[in-house]
Amino acid sequence: MIAAVTYSTRDGADVRIRADNLVIAAGAWTERLFDKLFPRSDVDLQFDAPSAKDYLVLQNQLVPLVENSINKVSLDDVVGHQLDFIGRLDETIWVGSELDATPILPPPGTVIHPDQKTIEELYEYSKRWVRTDFRPGYDPENEYPEDEYPEEEFLEEYNPELEGPEEEEDEPPPPQPAIRRSSASTPEPRPLYSPRIVQRVRTFLPRTVSGCPVIAEVTTAKLITGVPFNPPGHRSGVFINSGHYIDGLYQAIGSGLLMAHLILGRKPELDMEHFGLHYKSERWRNWSDLGERDEVSAKRLKEEEV
Repeated sequence: MIAAVTYSTRDGADVRIRADNLVIAAGAWTERLFDKLFPRSDVDLQFDAPSAKDYLVLQNQLVPLVENSINKVSLDDVVGHQLDFIGRLDETIWVGSELDATPILPPPGTVIHPDQKTIEELYEYSKRWVRTDFRPGYDPENEYPEDEYPEEEFLEEYNPELEGPEEEEDEPPPPQPAIRRSSASTPEPRPLYSPRIVQRVRTFLPRTVSGCPVIAEVTTAKLITGVPFNPPGHRSGVFINSGHYIDGLYQAIGSGLLMAHLILGRKPELDMEHFGLHYKSERWRNWSDLGERDEVSAKRLKEEEV
């Protein structure tokens, strides 16, 4: 069904891009964008009010991540409030602050700067918890690299003759591991340098009522109200991937993989029921069922939805 996507630039020019599929992943603006693109759709995303979170983005100067992996360390219990360090594949570390539960969602494309005091606090935490003294040859399991032991002595391998008669054994005893000793004084710790700041950002975090993100394909029958069924062999080509809330930074790889399976028509390895869509027609059906039992409760539910 999708043949192309047309958008308008800031200069007012229309740009048309040919496409077979459209993935709507606009974060906290996903619900607004979807309703504007498909006003006749039966889809009900059920997004709650978004929260905001400030991040200090640092260059990852220590250990490169394994391919297709993201690392997260939370120090909430250490500092007494929310504090996250998230390592991403673009060689950055995102240091996250506490949530702002009552932000005002700006129009799309508006640049919102983070709170300066929060950024300063995150920078102090970064200088304390993020190591920046990495260089080639550094082994995190060892306090100092090999080249910082100028003079080394190793004990000779274990000699069983020095311990008296050897007992009969099927196999000879293994050699004693060599023990490294340094005749030089312990080197001074290397100086720590200030973390390199890449960016300071404020993010708006979309959250669904259920708490689970939406990762699903919108069928033709649900995309346009009035289409009674999905035409055989035809797909709408419209997908939604949003609502991850505070987990979006480190769930990106998994969400992208699931979305790729859906686009290619493959069955994902996970049960996708929890990430499915809700529909407006279900609300009216639920209101009708509820009204048969309690008309007052049904009326109150409708008012809350409005």
